[in-house]
Amino acid sequence: MAGFYLAFSVVIMPALRRLPGASGAAAMQRFNEDAPKAWVPVAVPVAVLSVVLAVAGGRDVPRIDGVLLVLGALAYLSSVAITFAFHIPRNNRLAATDPATDDGAAYWTVYLAEWNPMNHVRTLTCVVAAVCFAVALGR
Repeated sequence: MAGFYLAFSVVIMPALRRLPGASGAAAMQRFNEDAPKAWVPVAVPVAVLSVVLAVAGGRDVPRIDGVLLVLGALAYLSSVAITFAFHIPRNNRLAATDPATDDGAAYWTVYLAEWNPMNHVRTLTCVVAAVCFAVALGR
């Protein structure tokens, strides 16, 4: 998931920002239609696995492996929470706009300013989760 989010942060969103407003917004609307098809089959099982690892790790919290498993799960689940609380509402609002209108163009500007910084946070939470899991499970 970190790689998926990172691709948006450093490749896709900068490219969309360089397009004329209506074109960038329309392209993002298409991405947002297809993204759940890629996101859900990966994100949901990883969220379930994170909970399982957190429960298993919770039994060994005094040990560093247990602490890392719990921290990894919390980090990953925070990325899911960011997605649902922050990104999906903005994606839905963008979907409801017509990028060719003044209102659509105005929202695209807001969307660009808000969406990517929180995507960086979401990417970082996934990196932290992956590192915690890798270290805990590799010990």
